Amino acid sequence: MKLLYKLILIMFFISTVPLAISSYSSINISQEEVIGKIQQLQLKSAANINSQINKYLNDIITNLRFGVGYLKLETLSDSAKRGSLKILYRQFDQISIISLLNSSGKEIVNSVYTPRRKGSPNTPGDRSVSSEELEEFRRHIPYQVAPSQGVAVGPVYTSPQREVSLMPLAIAFDIHGGKSKWILCVELSLAKIQEMIAGFSLGKKGIAYILDGEGKLIFHPSRERALSRENLKGLSIVRRLLQQRKYGVMDFEDKDGTLSVGAYGPVGFQDWIVVVQQPREEALAGIWKMIKQILFWIGVSLVVAITIGIVFARGVSEPVKKCAQGALEIAKGKFDQKIEVESKDEIGQLAKTFNYMSGELKNSRRKIEKQNEEIRRWNLELQDRVEERTRDLKEAHEHLLRSQKMAAVGSLGAGAAHELNNPMVGILGFVQLLLMKKKEGDPDYRALKSIEEQSKRCKEIIHGLLAFSQSQQEERNYVSVNLNNVINSALSQVEKEIISQKISVNKQLDPHLPEIYGDFNQLKQALLHIISNARNAMPAGGELSIITENSDRKVVRAKIRDTGRGISREIIERIFDPFFTTKENWQGTGMGLAVTNRIIDEHRGTIDVESELGKGATFVLSFSLEDNKKLAGEHFKVEQKEVRAHLI
Repeated sequence: MKLLYKLILIMFFISTVPLAISSYSSINISQEEVIGKIQQLQLKSAANINSQINKYLNDIITNLRFGVGYLKLETLSDSAKRGSLKILYRQFDQISIISLLNSSGKEIVNSVYTPRRKGSPNTPGDRSVSSEELEEFRRHIPYQVAPSQGVAVGPVYTSPQREVSLMPLAIAFDIHGGKSKWILCVELSLAKIQEMIAGFSLGKKGIAYILDGEGKLIFHPSRERALSRENLKGLSIVRRLLQQRKYGVMDFEDKDGTLSVGAYGPVGFQDWIVVVQQPREEALAGIWKMIKQILFWIGVSLVVAITIGIVFARGVSEPVKKCAQGALEIAKGKFDQKIEVESKDEIGQLAKTFNYMSGELKNSRRKIEKQNEEIRRWNLELQDRVEERTRDLKEAHEHLLRSQKMAAVGSLGAGAAHELNNPMVGILGFVQLLLMKKKEGDPDYRALKSIEEQSKRCKEIIHGLLAFSQSQQEERNYVSVNLNNVINSALSQVEKEIISQKISVNKQLDPHLPEIYGDFNQLKQALLHIISNARNAMPAGGELSIITENSDRKVVRAKIRDTGRGISREIIERIFDPFFTTKENWQGTGMGLAVTNRIIDEHRGTIDVESELGKGATFVLSFSLEDNKKLAGEHFKVEQKEVRAHLI
């Protein structure tokens, strides 16, 4: 093959093959990115639908609870009770029936609803109920479980005449100071949720729908399909969701055979599940447009490359041909033969010399770059080592100071607590004897009462200091412990206090959490201190979240998060100091977190604190499995050790 054709062929491959490969890779990458972004959007849409449904239903439940608490139904006559139920009925457009039952399910007063006249036509928003529909509602009321759960929700059912999905709701509330319970039962229309699902759109053909725990439709853009409770358990995406009960994405074939891209997840209210899907063809419409444009420009590139290749090949082949002819003449012994090349690129010895010189320069440059890279790498390595040593020294200094501080507190507590406890007990005893001789109207009674309260306060501080100093010499017996069990035990101990403060507990405990070595009671005490701090930070109620995880298979973590007032950055580094407290009116001894810090450190763990004022606080307990397993089977007396805490 002639050099001209070879050069043209080379230009063709150089210009088209990389372009084709890069285009193919770009299309694949773009397709994956588009699908990924669509699925992320679908996941967010599913989570948003879940959030809206939860908010809508929780708002209704909250308002009903508030109304029941405000009306105080147990104090009213039967006619007044029914009148109060009518007030609630008129305030909620979503409620078609409202009943008041005792704990045995018996009606206290007649149910409140609007009877439907025979032969009356259906109109939008009509709340009238027939006698058959009233009996249907009574059959579905979950009154048996309401007293134990507080709020109970029955299964969703439909009313053909009203053309809407309905849900019975039972709310238990205390009467006569909590000695017994009544149950407020309502039939809730889910028309607004149906409207929300019908109004959802993703592209032109993307839809969302909600199913119950058996895979039957509850809400769908097609009202007819929702009312017929169509069973979609045959879809692969529904089967997976029923098995996993968590958020996810997948490609699947719809009921009509359409390939779709979908996201799914559980709805946090009852056992509902939400699915968001879009036809794959619509989702990838932009990719097909891009493919057409790429093919067009590949064709243009081919034409340009062939044209340039021909021109370039001729410019190179002609001088080479002359050089070859001249070299052939020299090989025949015609040493006076001159190789005349009209092109400006020298062929022959000059080209050889230039190439040799260029090669030498290239080798020299490579050596210099290699040396520079080694120097740069050495500098970076040296810098990293200096920074690492500086950081280690700083941490060691901080740990030493904290260790000395804790040792000093323990030593001081051991002596001071014994010296102060006996006089304080004497003072408290004499004051209480004097109080027994005084009446509340006596002028000295208030002063003596104040002395008693402050003496008790001092005694509590002394006991806390004594307990802290003694705990540093306690025996430890480290055995295999499941952190989930420790958390459940701690929560059960303070369950009544949490409920009384109207604090909701959100537990997300990893069922496959590896066990660690430690002292069950000590870990429980540490958790109780942190939970106590969270409760104090939420005097008006809030949410307490406790999460355990082992995502990297190396560290077991427990996260305790509250929605309280938070901790300012100015004092966050002092919260583990003994006797430091942020509680109002100097409540508490300020020893809780100091003891917690010591316990976690003894278990080879760390505490991280994340908090901002007004945004709550999060305590993260981390136990490295590699470090923690060194405690296996250990039984020894804990000396005064350094206390380690990582503050964020």
